Amino acid sequence: MRCGMPLLLFILAGAGCASKPAGPSANYPGAQGRVVAAKAPIRAPAPPKAPSVIVTPGTSSSGKITSVNVGARFAVITFYSGQLPALGRHLGVFRNGLKVAEIKITGPHRDGNTVGDIVAGECQSGDEVRVE
Repeated sequence: MRCGMPLLLFILAGAGCASKPAGPSANYPGAQGRVVAAKAPIRAPAPPKAPSVIVTPGTSSSGKITSVNVGARFAVITFYSGQLPALGRHLGVFRNGLKVAEIKITGPHRDGNTVGDIVAGECQSGDEVRVE
């Protein structure tokens, strides 16, 4: 009897483990013997690519009139960008968005400042000077 009791327990334990199928189909009743495929997650479509933007720095320089000598018809112009226009270049003078004069750059250039002759119109201190 001593020998029969452990043998009986071993057989019952083996039969209990064999009654449950292993694998992913064990959780679904009626799916024994079939393979259940997992569904792939639904992905949103990729957003369209934005067109690449090319930015080019402006090469035109603009400045402000610092002082005007009305009698001698010249003005001192300050360019804050550091790009001084070439000698002999004609630039427009604008006040409140309207062109009021034209200046020809005569020089000399010094520390972002230059001198220009007033060719036409009339200038005031604070007017904007830029390429037309």
